[in-house]
Amino acid sequence: MKKKNTSRFLPVSLMYLGLFIIIVVVLRFMGTPENYESKTLSYSEMLSWVENDLKYDQGDKSDATRTLQDIRILDNQLIGRVENSKISDENFGTYSDIDCVIPGEAQFYQDVNRIYASVLGREVSPTEYKFTAFSVMPQGTPWWIEWIPLLVTMLLFGGLWFFLLRQQGGGGGGKGMMNFGKAQARVNDPSKNKVTF
Repeated sequence: MKKKNTSRFLPVSLMYLGLFIIIVVVLRFMGTPENYESKTLSYSEMLSWVENDLKYDQGDKSDATRTLQDIRILDNQLIGRVENSKISDENFGTYSDIDCVIPGEAQFYQDVNRIYASVLGREVSPTEYKFTAFSVMPQGTPWWIEWIPLLVTMLLFGGLWFFLLRQQGGGGGGKGMMNFGKAQARVNDPSKNKVTF
């Protein structure tokens, strides 16, 4: 009887694992803007950017590097794009030119209003800002992500079960873990039993 060759299983598995890793790496780097680099600012630096952006729009062109096009706020995280940014509208959110941790959205708007009032000499509303600012609501977890742990567990147990069956010779030959109830019945003839004491 020929023994099944299970030694090919490992190299084939490693090949599929390597292919999966290559696909993940390629997808990770697709769509990344060229020469992309986000700058992390402290909160005080962020407020100085807001002030510089306002002064730039008022005619003071001395610092064109610290201008704002739009910002997004999610909880205490602020991200922004500068004017003439290389980041497209579709990629903004995934990528940003600047990012900053803020004490809170209400506090940020209070500080921006204070800066605008000191430069313009009057109170302003957020609709009058020289940059677009909006809040992003936290997104819920997609439904399919909740199923991933269950699917992975089922695949692991299925793979383990398949592996155990193959190792125990469950493929045939009458010998194996799952063939214990398949033995042929034998008839016992009492006349042939010649044991004497």
